[in-house]
Amino acid sequence: MEPQEFRNRWGREKDQYWSWGQFVARQIQENVAAIIAPRKLCDFLKAQPDPRVKDLSSMLDKAFSRKKTYTDPYAQITDKVGVRFIVLLGTEISFVERAITEYPQHWIFEKCRDYESERRERPTEFTYQSVHYVLRPVANSDLIPPNVTPDVSCEIQIRTMLQHAHAELSHNTIYKSKSDRCDEITQRIIARSMALIETTDECFDNVVARSKIAYRTIWDVTQTIHQFYEQATGISTRITESDRIIVDALEKHIPADLDEQLNQLINEKPWLVQCVEERIKGYPLFSQPSAFLIFLMLTKKDKTIRRDWPLPPRLLEPFLKELGISADPPDM
Repeated sequence: MEPQEFRNRWGREKDQYWSWGQFVARQIQENVAAIIAPRKLCDFLKAQPDPRVKDLSSMLDKAFSRKKTYTDPYAQITDKVGVRFIVLLGTEISFVERAITEYPQHWIFEKCRDYESERRERPTEFTYQSVHYVLRPVANSDLIPPNVTPDVSCEIQIRTMLQHAHAELSHNTIYKSKSDRCDEITQRIIARSMALIETTDECFDNVVARSKIAYRTIWDVTQTIHQFYEQATGISTRITESDRIIVDALEKHIPADLDEQLNQLINEKPWLVQCVEERIKGYPLFSQPSAFLIFLMLTKKDKTIRRDWPLPPRLLEPFLKELGISADPPDM
């Protein structure tokens, strides 16, 4: 294929690559959201995974000017459109991989780069780290944009924030260099930085793993009250720092069968759901997952909970009023 033929074909097909990239980005995000629920997608992804169509001049340079051995450059350049997913931890990369491999209704996937495998094969080498997939559309999927043909591809890159920082620094310095300007010392420094990044990534994973063990009860309770709130009200919410502070302070009083007792509370006092819904705008705590936990604790251990309440007392007063409990400090 000659450059002009490449240019002409790209002019005809660029729009379908853009359509495919948009579809893939949107679908993977929906899949990730289902996998990590009730955690919010906006908290999980550290950058917006928008599709990016490769610049024509960059593709022509890659196809015809970089000592590549392409026999069919148009077909073999698989990143004409790409989507990058950036997460915080190395252990979170697998969630995005699952969103690709466990939902193959719309695409045929090929894993074309895996830094874990590369690390096992070359344990003394510290270089670019990323997971890459190439996705091509399934011909019979009704949801795929009608202008997308089966030979279109989209490259998915999955990295941690630190891996992304390294890639951004080193890509233009080494990968795209057409000369020997990047000397041995510079290359060595870049390799050292990846060694540090790899160590830091592992430290981050270790910290999170140990924190989950130490705060297992708090994590379990916050997930339970989050799910219960959304099921009871049908309103989307998110766990806040106030929720964590409340759960931490009241942890020793929270029953082991929390979910069962929350359901029993609503069965006995169904009007509490409407109360929460109506007070959301005026009282922020009523829009947070801990709202029903507060009601439950007040009905079970009024004096104890009010003694251990970690936030300003005025925030508790609307809950006391709804339950018909005096707002005056109880005798301890």
